[in-house]
Amino acid sequence: DLKELKELTVKERAQEIGIVFQDWQLFPLLTALDNVAQPLRLSGLSAEDAQTRAQQLLVSFGMDGYEDAISIRLSGGQQQR
Repeated sequence: DLKELKELTVKERAQEIGIVFQDWQLFPLLTALDNVAQPLRLSGLSAEDAQTRAQQLLVSFGMDGYEDAISIRLSGGQQQR
């Protein structure tokens, strides 16, 4: 169901529109898990649900085991994933 962008609320925009930055836009001193969880929290998930979903996403991108890695210590490919 297509909608005009101007018809979406801010929350709907956050849930429906994705942006891929060339320089990844990671928080350099946060862990991989926290970098994935942060936008989920901003979209309205509770902290606990965001952490759970972030963990699932890391696993789906082959990043399980890197949850506690500080993002600036990850390789470029890992940061991209």
